[in-house]
Amino acid sequence: MGDRGYYQHHYLQRAREQARYDLPTFHRLSPITPPQDLFTEIEKAAEGTKTAREKYFHCINKAEEDLMKCVLPVPMGRLGSFWEAAERSRKESRKAGEDYYGWCKNGEKIREKLQKDILGFLVKELNSLSAVVGKLQDESVVRRIREEYTGEHVGLARR
Repeated sequence: MGDRGYYQHHYLQRAREQARYDLPTFHRLSPITPPQDLFTEIEKAAEGTKTAREKYFHCINKAEEDLMKCVLPVPMGRLGSFWEAAERSRKESRKAGEDYYGWCKNGEKIREKLQKDILGFLVKELNSLSAVVGKLQDESVVRRIREEYTGEHVGLARR
């Protein structure tokens, strides 16, 4: 009865060492860290969309101001330059609007791509995790068979 502890400890040690070789280290699996460049693209797109939107609204307001200058009572001789300014700002606001809608479409594409990337990444993590779980199950089956065959308690390999 006195040497049972020695054998149990010995087998535990062996099982622990074996598990250390068999399994990938657990700290790599534990906190799931996404690839670094996964979110930078969508952050840039969001920033670009925001600036385009601000520029768009600024251009609209400017065009409205220029148009109001034309409506105010002014000497007839200078009305042409006012109309030209209003036309210019209207074209500018139209271009800014097109830029903004372009950024929005681009953002949608990037969002879809990001969803696919995240899904792929999670599937990869899940596969590696299930491989580890499979190895753990194999190890437990081997341990059970060894216990049944030898008749001695091998114990759990603690990590």
